Amino acid sequence: MRRTIEKDAIHAWLHAISTVKADSKNAGLWKQVGRIVTMPKRERVAVNLSKLEKMAKDGEFVIVPGKVLSFGNVSHKFKIAAVEYSETAAHKLKGSGCEIVAVDQMTKKENPRIIM
Repeated sequence: MRRTIEKDAIHAWLHAISTVKADSKNAGLWKQVGRIVTMPKRERVAVNLSKLEKMAKDGEFVIVPGKVLSFGNVSHKFKIAAVEYSETAAHKLKGSGCEIVAVDQMTKKENPRIIM
């Protein structure tokens, strides 16, 4: 069976989460993220840019344990880590000045925010 990019991304998330869970004061948060990421694809989280616009604050660290979709626009800058991005959503995020980071960089931050 051929592995997909999505499965590789999920494995990378699980590896990053397992290394931070044991020694983090946010262990409950990372346990929740791990549970959400391993859900079946049809139950997984999908977040539109319009929701990110409403919920994410300027300069905040945001985690989306699923896919970011392109409906809407973003007018402020924040750092985001997600399992998957639609092509248009990634283009819009980069165009608005947002920084797309890997989850292992996000696990080093003190208080990331989960948006589902």
